Amino acid sequence: NKLNTTFLHVLIDSGSDESFINKKHAMNGSSTKIVTPNTWATGARSMHTKRKCTLKFKLNEFSTSKEVEWKFHVDESDLQKSSIGYDMIIGLDLMSEIGILINCLKKVIDWEDIQTIMTANQT
Repeated sequence: NKLNTTFLHVLIDSGSDESFINKKHAMNGSSTKIVTPNTWATGARSMHTKRKCTLKFKLNEFSTSKEVEWKFHVDESDLQKSSIGYDMIIGLDLMSEIGILINCLKKVIDWEDIQTIMTANQT
């Protein structure tokens, strides 16, 4: 399954070892499995996970045709009330697998020779 035309608020986070998807979007995954419950500390709050979900998605800022498939930890929080404010967090696990580079000096993010300008959270 795909996220089809759902646009997500995504954080590319070099400070996160793992990648996460909010439970609201986990239903779109091709497979969801129960895993050992875990609590993840973030600067904003703790996230609680007990599932992993495989998703296919596109990073439209870089390519509207290339699909990525990844297993995300499912953030079980209610997105509007207690989450950190993102639908998806791309952590170092996924960044290193597909080759996303963050260039802080130039304030760009690079993936497969395509660059996009870093933007601040506008929520």
